[in-house]
Amino acid sequence: MGVPSRSQIYRVLPQLVRRGLAESREIEQQGRPDKALYRLTDRGLDVLRDWVERVEEEPGAATNVYFLKLFFAAVASPGAAQGQLDAYRQVVQRRLGELEEMERNLASDATVYDQIALRHGIIRTRATLAWADEAEATLHRAHAR
Repeated sequence: MGVPSRSQIYRVLPQLVRRGLAESREIEQQGRPDKALYRLTDRGLDVLRDWVERVEEEPGAATNVYFLKLFFAAVASPGAAQGQLDAYRQVVQRRLGELEEMERNLASDATVYDQIALRHGIIRTRATLAWADEAEATLHRAHAR
């Protein structure tokens, strides 16, 4: 899951309005077409909060869902961000285990390119785990206040 395009976002916004999850109003602009301003309704905020609170243990290839939920975590309970971070950490730890197992069992005829690519994956995955540790410490400090 990549970053949605602007056209994708603008297609979804009217659907949110039709479902009662958002509302919009037109803003008049000088020398430009009017623009629509959108805001969540109370029902939309409840739906967003429920989504952020729900931990998806295996979101498939779409691990970006964890970051999206962390981004919106301010609308949910303090434990929601920690739950998303914990679930993401588990996914990353599993991936690191898989990569380290591949490295231990690397064929004797593996090319230098195989080794380079594998090391990239391992180092990047370890860096992600270090980020998760840092993020967790930041959450603890923020929630302690």
